[in-house]
Amino acid sequence: MFTFPFNQSKKYVSIIALAGVMALSACGSSSKDNNETPSETTVDTSNLTEMKLRENITTGLTQGISSNISALTSVAANSKVFGKIAEKSSTSNQTPTRLKQMPRENNGLIILNQGDFTSKISTNALDSFSRMIDLSNIDQNKNVYSFDPNETQVCSDPAGTGIAETSTAEEIANCQTLLSHITFVVTVTKMENKEVTAATTLFKYDDAIFAKTGFDKTSGYYEILLPGMRSLLLGVNEISMEEDKIDIPTTMEGSVRVAFTAPTENSGSFKISIPTAVKLISNITGEETKVELATTSQLFSLAANSDTNSMEAVVSLNALNVLMTEKAESGSSFPVELALSALTGKAAVTNNGDQLKIVGLSAEGVKLKVDKLEAMSLNLKPLDALIDSSGTKSTITLSKLLDFSLSQTNIRHYFESDGLTTDTLGVDIKADNGTTLTEYTDNVVQLVTGNLSIKVSGIEEAFEVDASTGNCLSNSFEVIECPAQNQ
Repeated sequence: MFTFPFNQSKKYVSIIALAGVMALSACGSSSKDNNETPSETTVDTSNLTEMKLRENITTGLTQGISSNISALTSVAANSKVFGKIAEKSSTSNQTPTRLKQMPRENNGLIILNQGDFTSKISTNALDSFSRMIDLSNIDQNKNVYSFDPNETQVCSDPAGTGIAETSTAEEIANCQTLLSHITFVVTVTKMENKEVTAATTLFKYDDAIFAKTGFDKTSGYYEILLPGMRSLLLGVNEISMEEDKIDIPTTMEGSVRVAFTAPTENSGSFKISIPTAVKLISNITGEETKVELATTSQLFSLAANSDTNSMEAVVSLNALNVLMTEKAESGSSFPVELALSALTGKAAVTNNGDQLKIVGLSAEGVKLKVDKLEAMSLNLKPLDALIDSSGTKSTITLSKLLDFSLSQTNIRHYFESDGLTTDTLGVDIKADNGTTLTEYTDNVVQLVTGNLSIKVSGIEEAFEVDASTGNCLSNSFEVIECPAQNQ
């Protein structure tokens, strides 16, 4: 496993985290985000003051984040289908849930407030760090601003970090040593009315770039570059006590990017992607740990528009391989391997928040091996479904065959500490194309059309269900006589 001792090193890592926040707020146009070398342009920044640069950088990302949060929470709060799902989740759980405790309006919709969150981003994090940067220490070349943190101020200012209050002189000196390797390069790419409306930032440890960020009027991004991040972590290890050193992977390749768009105050989206295949390999203890993630332009995305009360989520996870080493109670080691061919699908809230449409949800080649024995396999064939809450009772209609299977063997008590390694749990669920389920009464659903079969084997509570048109099902998946309904 990749471990990160969160003790002495956290003093230095907290500095990097704060610096990372600053980097995130110095973003640039996503259409130009692949350039790792700042370019000089004809942008006239002669009237740009240091204070204005700081203000523009600080607000460049937070405004976009605010629009995203506002749109997403508004749709979630006003979506009837989300309200129904939350209600069913709450009633099926005996313990109070976070959703049950949230304030609700008279119509039962959840009230969400993103103001405090946005305020903390802009005020607490960004403003506190910008106060620690000595902006007079800037090397300007036309529209390119290169500056590095004031090591003494950042590492010694209790109001800025609180680090000096609990640090020794040696620790403060080490902090200053680490920050002496870090620089920011901000390139202003567009100005309007003496305001910076687009900029990019490279965040560097010596010559290694470990973060790239950017913003313009309607979009932004930040990207972590793992080779540069490894250089940064090696720098942290150089100033750490032996017992505090970080187990750094011997191989760190690839990058991870988060991008957002915010075309209006009431709409926004964000997307996570893998621009360059990720590979993390560690064998520091002689036991290999590995994570490999294939490139994908849309690992996960979420878009919302509160004007139309609509939302869409997309997942597109390509090949994933994970190798870990676990310890048995006897002290011996054994490998754990997870493999996934693909996980894809789209879910959209439509019809003014009354419907949730699921398209192409599938999971392929999901396998887990424990000690080289197959412990779990899962398969979901592409599924299309519509959850409709526009009426008084919600319905679920399948527009493709539902075909789900799960097999789980308790190898080395990996899933249950007191389970039997010879027991294999099997779950198979199938339903015809066109199958429709609807709420009948509380805790009872009716199969309006189609057929549904559920088979659970390998456990004491094993059961089989074969339901057809007109049958009613209880919460425990038993076919029961449909109860009388109140007229």
